[in-house]
Amino acid sequence: MFNKYQVKLTFLRPVLATNPSDPNILDTHIIQRQRKLILEKGGLSKEINKYLDQIQISVEKGDEEIELLLN
Repeated sequence: MFNKYQVKLTFLRPVLATNPSDPNILDTHIIQRQRKLILEKGGLSKEINKYLDQIQISVEKGDEEIELLLN
């Protein structure tokens, strides 16, 4: 009633939302990409640390903000 076919697909471009069956491969890829960004940029950049340009607040102000959120 049903025909079965075994096919192999080769994509010409990267396919979104695909993950390898081995999660270690994905972790290794992410680490290698981060290392490459660091080496190419020669230090911290907006791509590596998105909070780099944020306004710094004092510890006292931070504690005050937390206290206001908790009450």
